[in-house]
Amino acid sequence: MVKDRACVGCYGGNEGHLEESLRQRKSGDDSDGSCSHNGWDNGRKGRNQQLLREMDGGVGGGGSEESEAVFESLNVNPQLFINETLNTVDDLVDDAFLFFQKQASTLLNTDTNNDRSQDLSQGVARVRKILQSVLDKRLAMWEKYCLRHCFGVPPGFSLPKTDESSGIGLMGQEALCDPDLDAQLETLRNKLTAVGKESAVLNRELQAFKRQSTSSNHCVGVVNEALQLYEQNSMHDLFQEMERTASELRTRMVMLKTRGKEETAYTKTGRIYNPNRDLSKIDSKGFSNASLEEIQEFLDEMKSL
Repeated sequence: MVKDRACVGCYGGNEGHLEESLRQRKSGDDSDGSCSHNGWDNGRKGRNQQLLREMDGGVGGGGSEESEAVFESLNVNPQLFINETLNTVDDLVDDAFLFFQKQASTLLNTDTNNDRSQDLSQGVARVRKILQSVLDKRLAMWEKYCLRHCFGVPPGFSLPKTDESSGIGLMGQEALCDPDLDAQLETLRNKLTAVGKESAVLNRELQAFKRQSTSSNHCVGVVNEALQLYEQNSMHDLFQEMERTASELRTRMVMLKTRGKEETAYTKTGRIYNPNRDLSKIDSKGFSNASLEEIQEFLDEMKSL
């Protein structure tokens, strides 16, 4: 007959003691349901009880009523935090044992064997009972420690009085309601507004000048580019025109020179080989009407023959 008692000390960390206790229970030892290390277990329990007595005595903190009053004034509830933590631990334990039982049922294939499934459920329940017992004790100790030490109010601690706080508030309100300060603030506010408006006007003018300067620079650049292109094209055209004019002048000079030579040769030939010529006349004019230059020209032509 296996009893429901367990060795808390063995469960707390000595795996060899726990295995020995389990072997005794499997062998049917109904003596007292505990392991052979009762002295060690009792010593551990004694230390825990001593710690609880110290915590109950209020070591390291003030009274609970004083602490509650202080935390309530600050809109803080330590007990609510502790309760939420304990509920979270309970949820984790429930999920852990539920997962443990499902995995064990799958590995042992208890779906087809009702006796095995019942034994598994009883075993899991006993393991949880052992764990829950130790966990409840440790959490109870943790709760008391938090309330006495973590959330304990030091001796002599006191909150600011309502009269003092209200007096400080009135002094602050009086300081804020000074008419001279209000007038100075209003003056500075008006000056700041005027400066802001003037700055906005200057910024708009500056932007307009920038746009005008940009436009002017663009126009100047376009004009300079066009003038440069015009100068380049006009000089080129001028050179071409000069070349054409020089070529035409050269052609005309050659033509005139050739024509002059032909006319001179024709005239000389006509004067010499004309059988009906009259030496007293030149071109039906005669020497009587000829000028001195014409006579000299005639003589020169005769000498050249």
